[in-house]
Amino acid sequence: MIKSKVKIGNVATLFLGGIVMIVLASYLIKTAFNSEYPQIIGLILGGLIGLVGIVSCSSLFFLNSFAIDKEKFIVKTLFGNTKKVIYLSEIVSYTEIEKENKKGKWKDLTIYTKTNKIKLSSFMVLNYMEFRKILIKGKKQDLEIEKFWSTRVKRRLGIGIVIFGFVFLMGTFKVYLDRNTEIDTKQIKTISSQLAEELKIERTGGIHSVSRVIKIKLLDYRDYTFNLGGNSFIATETNRLLNAVKIGDTIELDIKLEAFEKKISKTKDLSFFDKTVGYHYISIYGIRKGNSEYLKLSDYNLQHKKNATSIGFWTLVLVAFGVLIHGVYMLIVNKKSTI
Repeated sequence: MIKSKVKIGNVATLFLGGIVMIVLASYLIKTAFNSEYPQIIGLILGGLIGLVGIVSCSSLFFLNSFAIDKEKFIVKTLFGNTKKVIYLSEIVSYTEIEKENKKGKWKDLTIYTKTNKIKLSSFMVLNYMEFRKILIKGKKQDLEIEKFWSTRVKRRLGIGIVIFGFVFLMGTFKVYLDRNTEIDTKQIKTISSQLAEELKIERTGGIHSVSRVIKIKLLDYRDYTFNLGGNSFIATETNRLLNAVKIGDTIELDIKLEAFEKKISKTKDLSFFDKTVGYHYISIYGIRKGNSEYLKLSDYNLQHKKNATSIGFWTLVLVAFGVLIHGVYMLIVNKKSTI
């Protein structure tokens, strides 16, 4: 009798990866609840990551081990309990589908009887080819099911690409429509305080991200982080700012009057999204120390307008349009292949 050999590395990856995701989810959810108002993005991310982690860990209880001899194919749990016994003579057909992810390629073999179907995957079974040779001997390969699966996967991928491309394109379109929208001084409130922490440039999406931000903490407003990012970061003389402003220096920040009234003076009611999305973060539109000015509101407005007319922006528009067209093309080709 041939017994399946489990790929220990993949099993360990499932389990340890699940544990890591559960720990990360716990941290995100705990951090979200530590705020004055629960932060919805942290809760959603934590919930989704935690769910994937739980599914990953619990999947070990649903993984199968296999055994086969000249007459029967036995399906067991990883712990050795027999789940099904299928006689080879009962197998009427099979499908074999190649799949792929970042870790590599593998094949899923599904055998069909009149009442059951069992899947055997080379992703988990080290001696997959031994089982395959015996299971498919003299059996019919169901090409129609394989074609249906391939068509369904391509259709879903095409729909996903179309949705992504459309949202991406609408985002760039909104940026273009808002290009002439300026913030005036009536919408601005100036606050002043001593710098509480050293200024440094951070990458918002990890070490490979091009998006940069300077997070400013002030002694008199410890509950909030003042963000110098996006157009504000580009319009700021960052080298002068980092060299001139040190811990303990008194600086002035221009923030939106609305943010000041809702979050700092608390003279206006917060909306649901004000409370649950980025409550502790406030954007900056001007920054000064004494007579030195590092970001002017006029420079921010100019950069905001440039943002929607630059070569980089139109490159993004073309990319978004290209993604959308590619998705539509995939759906058209996929539909023709089914006719």
